[in-house]
Amino acid sequence: MRFRSARFHLTTVFVLTLGLILSCGAGTFYLWTWHNERSQLDLLLKITASDTATAFRENEPDFDIQEIAGQHLQQQTTTPVRALDLAIRDVNGRILRHSHGFNLFISNSDPSVRRALSRFQPSYETLGHGEEAVRLLNYPVRLDGNRGVVLIEAAAPSDPVEDSLLRLGETLAAGVIVALMAAGTGAWIVVGRTLRPIDQLAMDAQRISSHNLHERLAATETDSEIGRLVSTLNDMVSRLEVSFESQRRFTADASHELRTPLTILRGQIEVALARARSVEEYQAVIRSASEEIDRMDCIVNDLLMLARADAGQVALELEPVALDQVCQTVVDHFAQLAAHKHQSLEAVKLERVVMIGDASRLHRMVSNLVDNAIKYTADGGAICLELQQDKANAQLKVKDTGCGMPEPQINRIFERFYRIDKGRSRDLGGSGLGLAIVHWIAEAHHGAIQVESKPGHGSAFTVTLPLVPPGDISEL
Repeated sequence: MRFRSARFHLTTVFVLTLGLILSCGAGTFYLWTWHNERSQLDLLLKITASDTATAFRENEPDFDIQEIAGQHLQQQTTTPVRALDLAIRDVNGRILRHSHGFNLFISNSDPSVRRALSRFQPSYETLGHGEEAVRLLNYPVRLDGNRGVVLIEAAAPSDPVEDSLLRLGETLAAGVIVALMAAGTGAWIVVGRTLRPIDQLAMDAQRISSHNLHERLAATETDSEIGRLVSTLNDMVSRLEVSFESQRRFTADASHELRTPLTILRGQIEVALARARSVEEYQAVIRSASEEIDRMDCIVNDLLMLARADAGQVALELEPVALDQVCQTVVDHFAQLAAHKHQSLEAVKLERVVMIGDASRLHRMVSNLVDNAIKYTADGGAICLELQQDKANAQLKVKDTGCGMPEPQINRIFERFYRIDKGRSRDLGGSGLGLAIVHWIAEAHHGAIQVESKPGHGSAFTVTLPLVPPGDISEL
């Protein structure tokens, strides 16, 4: 038995709870029965004493106390008593009359006599213990005329009542134990059957690893709690599968991106060393090698930044930033590159926008968007920037007249190393990380980015940024 298992804990809690309820119920029933039996015995003694007082007043000379005791003992049916005896005392405690068995269990009771006569109220007490226990009623009676006061004592052994209660207690205890054993066994079986699908689920889940994330857990009851658990676990496995696949693709693409410039470097060096060359030829090789090194350095730095961002190790240096000035600076910086391709690059509508953000990251975001637009727009095309704001947000839009994208590719362009045309993108100098960095910068500023594009009709990237990011910025 696994004492730490959920089956054991649930069964134990059920048995303990049921045991507490049954014990409270049995205890309550026992106390009620005890009180009822005692009340019935006390009522029998009181009725007997009252009838004795009436008979003693009406027919004192011919009064037979033994006959009255016998009649009441025979007539009672509710209380299991085996004897009923009576005695009459005067005010001095002297016994005037008594039944045959009275002296067997009633000793000198002068204190009781004095107490009953002084209060002139019936009083009950229990004398002795065990089988010798007696329930005694002291019943004071005032006689007619000047005949004074007498005390009628009615007594009955209480051990039949105690025996009855003892048997009742034993029966209740045995019943509680049997009920708990039966309930515990039933609960153990029911809980085991209920948890069996979870055990099977655990074994099935253990078989799923990074090598078979395509497998899913089988759900037999879709509407039950177990069915919802299976659905949740399957959704988690699906997310893990996507994450692992993205990681594999990222690793392969990163290796390929770094291997390409290394291959070029190796080829250039091997060609340069194949025979003696002029100074100009060696310089050309070195310049080409320097360009490839710069390209690798850019890829490595971008990868490092994204890796640190994923780990939450990149902190934004928040400060007031004039976003319109950032956009104008980027436009001026790329103006010559756009002119080289006979493209029109201009900021057609730049509203004055001051927001809280990281100036260098925002500059990188705008630069990547403009650079991407220039690369994928044909010669003679147009790129324009628009910047507007409302009460809470700034909206930056970069539009171009480039080749555009089909709908399936729009959903993937922010993935790392993703290219629509891999060969053409590499020829343009792209690493496939620019838009991924744009997406991260926008999210880091609690913003969002949307893309509208159609093949042959260009693309429009819209970045929405809050003027003031959530949180306390009082230190800025």
